[in-house]
Amino acid sequence: MEAPNPWISVAISAISAVSTTTVAAYVAVISRRQWKTNQEKLRFDLYDRRFEIYLAVLNYYQALALWDGSVEQIALQMPFLRAYRESMFLFPPKSGVYEWLTDFQSHAYNITQYERFRSIWNNAGILPIKTTERSDSQAWILKSVETLEEKMKPFISFHRL
Repeated sequence: MEAPNPWISVAISAISAVSTTTVAAYVAVISRRQWKTNQEKLRFDLYDRRFEIYLAVLNYYQALALWDGSVEQIALQMPFLRAYRESMFLFPPKSGVYEWLTDFQSHAYNITQYERFRSIWNNAGILPIKTTERSDSQAWILKSVETLEEKMKPFISFHRL
């Protein structure tokens, strides 16, 4: 038997080293792409959740503008309350979104609970005060959406995506 050619052994070792390095580099490229894809997905998911908050507020705002306590209007309260509470975690404190929604919720309460307590207030002689409070709250609500949009613009603007 002939002794194996040493060059064949060197060539096999070199091919093995090159292919291992190539596979490792390919895996690194794929891992980096997956990481980048996951980061983008996280960013777009956060955008979607923030935009859902905006839509919940907008839907509730529209109901509050002509509030009559209908079933459809009352059904918008829970999505708003969920969005309001969730905003605390999805917007940085310095944005002022959560604080603004706290004011919005307070004014919305004055509007939505007015009819519920009207007879109690009337019997106590405080109806004119509460009527003024409700009117003031409706005026605040009607002027408020532009402020919310300014506060949320950095977080839901497509120009920044």
